[in-house]
Amino acid sequence: MPVLPPIRTITFGIAEPHPIPAPVIEHAKAILQRACVRYSEAGYEVQSMRLSTQPIFTNLAGWSVSAILAYAKELQSILDAAGLEYCSLGPAQAAHPGFPLDQLKIIVDLLARTRAFSATVQLATVEHGLRQDAAMPTAHIIQRLAQETPSGNGNFRFAMLACVAPGCPFFPAAYHAGPGSLSIGLQGASIVREALLGHEAEMTISLDMRSVTQWVSDSLNERASPIVALGQQLAQEHGLLFGGIDLSPAPMGEEYAMLGQRWEEDYVNVHQLLFYSSVCGTGLDAIPLAGSHSAGEIAHLLLDVATLSLRLQKPLSARLFPVVGRQTGERTTFTLSHLTNTRIK
Repeated sequence: MPVLPPIRTITFGIAEPHPIPAPVIEHAKAILQRACVRYSEAGYEVQSMRLSTQPIFTNLAGWSVSAILAYAKELQSILDAAGLEYCSLGPAQAAHPGFPLDQLKIIVDLLARTRAFSATVQLATVEHGLRQDAAMPTAHIIQRLAQETPSGNGNFRFAMLACVAPGCPFFPAAYHAGPGSLSIGLQGASIVREALLGHEAEMTISLDMRSVTQWVSDSLNERASPIVALGQQLAQEHGLLFGGIDLSPAPMGEEYAMLGQRWEEDYVNVHQLLFYSSVCGTGLDAIPLAGSHSAGEIAHLLLDVATLSLRLQKPLSARLFPVVGRQTGERTTFTLSHLTNTRIK
């Protein structure tokens, strides 16, 4: 019998706007804990519990920089007391023509001074289109996080978004809108692998992509259905919406290492990932860059992803890692367990 897939995250979407009081966080934590117990009793490994909030930069639009940073410090203390390690503050909606771009620089201080928070910049939306002049200040955020956080790890908690709606359980893209909710992020790369290995003999004779798609789809549906059923039950018991399950084949461990190896062996590069993104939700995730890359070069990558997203009207993101002091051809020295080291291109 196949091993049950791990659940990467159970994400609680908080209905209340910022500033969020401590009792709201404590209530969310209690529900997340009960959900973890129920999934564990069903045989699933739950790797993390996370909070997704409304966009802080929208809720606190009239606040000063110092007031926002003071509130973030207080919220971090509340999360620490609750034992919660992950909280998304949502996107700065820079695609909106009225959003003041000079406020984007606060994101660096928010992430550099805290541990639990993720934040993003939404560069394009279907409603407002692509705001090209937001790409450069977003690139500056990436550069500063590389320089001002240990080993550049702040960039793990930051991304550029394009056409990303609320409700995603995965970080850093997650943010919330509407009533409180529970959603699930599955660590599903092993399911895809198992589906393909189960038809290995057939693929050596003939590779029919329609059949491959059906095998993977059937396998994901089969493995996800009991997870969804329990999630719906939990949400109903607590008066929440069930926000669904993200079946993106998120890798971990050996799968991450294999991707890093394929990158290093030149089987994968940035241009290919952009090509893949035209037919799937790859985007550019955890891409190592030489520290010498200029803000302009980084901005062009962000615009490539955002343009593709807007043209195809599909959600994409970019999470880039300039490595200070490292050049093209050298290896990364990431210290985060979520990242694998590879060669910089």
